[in-house]
Amino acid sequence: MATRKASGAFLSLFILLGFLVLSLFSRHAEGAIFRVTQNGAGLRDGSSWTNACDAGRFPQLLSGATPGTEIWIAEGRYRPGSPNRPYSAFILPPGVSLYGGFAGNEVSVEQRDPLAHVSVLTGDLSLDDTVNSHGVTERVEDIVGQNSYTVIRCEGEPREGDVSIPAPERPQSVIDGLVITGGNSEVICYASLHGESPIKAEDPVIQTGGLHIENARVEVRQTSFTGNQGFRGGAVWNASGVTRIQKCTFSANRAIMSGGSIYNWTNVGGTGVAAESEMTITESLFSSNNARDDGGAIDNHFSEVSVRRCTFSENTAGNGGGIRNYQGKMTVEACTFSGNAAVGDFYRSDIRGGGIYNQGSNTDAVIVNCTFYGNSADFGGGAANWGKMLLINSTLSENSAAHGEELADGKDYLTEVVNCILWHGYPGDEIYTDQSYPVDVRYSIIKGGYPGEGNLDVSPLLGTPSWNGGPTRTCALLPGSPAIDSGTSSGAPVTDQRGIQRPQKSGFDRGAYEVSVRKFLVMRAPFPGVFRFSTATEQFESGEGTAWGFPEGIPVTVTFLPQAGKRLKDVLVDRRSVGAVSSYTFPNLDRDHEIETVFMETLSSSGGGGCSAGSGFFSFLLLIPLLLIGRRR
Repeated sequence: MATRKASGAFLSLFILLGFLVLSLFSRHAEGAIFRVTQNGAGLRDGSSWTNACDAGRFPQLLSGATPGTEIWIAEGRYRPGSPNRPYSAFILPPGVSLYGGFAGNEVSVEQRDPLAHVSVLTGDLSLDDTVNSHGVTERVEDIVGQNSYTVIRCEGEPREGDVSIPAPERPQSVIDGLVITGGNSEVICYASLHGESPIKAEDPVIQTGGLHIENARVEVRQTSFTGNQGFRGGAVWNASGVTRIQKCTFSANRAIMSGGSIYNWTNVGGTGVAAESEMTITESLFSSNNARDDGGAIDNHFSEVSVRRCTFSENTAGNGGGIRNYQGKMTVEACTFSGNAAVGDFYRSDIRGGGIYNQGSNTDAVIVNCTFYGNSADFGGGAANWGKMLLINSTLSENSAAHGEELADGKDYLTEVVNCILWHGYPGDEIYTDQSYPVDVRYSIIKGGYPGEGNLDVSPLLGTPSWNGGPTRTCALLPGSPAIDSGTSSGAPVTDQRGIQRPQKSGFDRGAYEVSVRKFLVMRAPFPGVFRFSTATEQFESGEGTAWGFPEGIPVTVTFLPQAGKRLKDVLVDRRSVGAVSSYTFPNLDRDHEIETVFMETLSSSGGGGCSAGSGFFSFLLLIPLLLIGRRR
């Protein structure tokens, strides 16, 4: 009898301990941090680097994660499934954060370095693509065999009847410091294009090769999308989602229909998706993307998009080599469009908007402080408007088109141009209009002249696109330019494309560039107070802020001051490395410059240190308005 009582007590204690362990695990899973490495280690449960989850178990770990969970991904290449399973995709639940760029010994997200330790999520299921040293499929043409149709899917919670949680109220998912590559939905895309239906009703809808977002909230940071192919949106398809994209790179992606990199879509009047999509894109680079029909980099369809401080280079599409906005609301601010082209869609019709094509009776586009240089189309080498568009304080130069070298305007649509420069160095009409009356142009410089208040026909004395401070290349106004101080203050933005406050002198300058009374050193560092400035008359610490103004022509020395536990990894001057120097001297400060410092953690004896992410995939800087700089005036 005593033996039975003891056994019963032991069993009760065992059950109680089991419940306690499950309870602790449940609390740990909510807001837990899991680590993933290529080969895994120890228990492979992801609880620590010494027990890291391996690549094979990673997709299951991710799909079962709860809101608040962080997953740290070490350097390496990761697939969502095994070969011959093209519907395999990484499933990112609402409220879960993915961080890449780890070496495998860090104790905080701040210690990782996505540039040094490249974490790749690839659709290359058979690992037979042509790839670079990090396992990245750099072009769609490098895809071999059947890859995953899409690499990551981020969707809202399952619907209950006809009710679902609106995207703005969902927990936000995060993708940070990764490379997404090699997704390819070509088979399904071409079948759909020809009216075939190769998928079953229960199979997911496939539109993009890279990141599928539907009725979800997602923030994407410091992530590169390369070599992905989709039907609409080669790299990203956003349907009724609220999406923020910051400091990302989109290169060599392709859409068989529209949106070479991004398709932002709202299914107005259709079935299924109904809520309007919202997308904000800042400080990102779009290069060498292609769409067969519309929007070489971005196609915004019945949705709202805001694009700020981005660069669009060498993208191509049938219409809208850089961006096509169709029946949507669009704001484009402080961006540069160079070398983009509208080459004609499948039917070789229209060929509008080398940089931007704005289309539709319900369209509303505002373009502020932008530079268009060297873009081409049939109608509107720089921009084409077949809707409603305001173009203010922008520079359109050396673009080419058969009709409207810089700008084209459709019949019965509204185009307004204020404080702009439209100029190129060869014969041709700067503005084409399909209307019986001229475009509303005021206080602008236009080669050949144009009717309207304050317009001029005289060379604006423009420089070529260069790093003149700020996150994007600009065309500086050279000394003596008639654009200086001659614009109107009515509706003018308070800063220029670089972030310099307007006006600097006695009036507002025309175009995207405001000539400053001082030359600026634009500083970028992962923490404040790391600079000391020395001139002929004084020496002082930097304090806070990113922009420092000095009288033109004086010598300035900048000394770099690592904080305790940090050491200097690199110094970049105007985006070029000068090495881990302790100081740098400008003997004659004749123009604006950028300086970026990259620091590393000093490794402790316990091995808990790592690289500090002092830089993203590339640097982006904002200038503080001159009146707010205080002593730096």
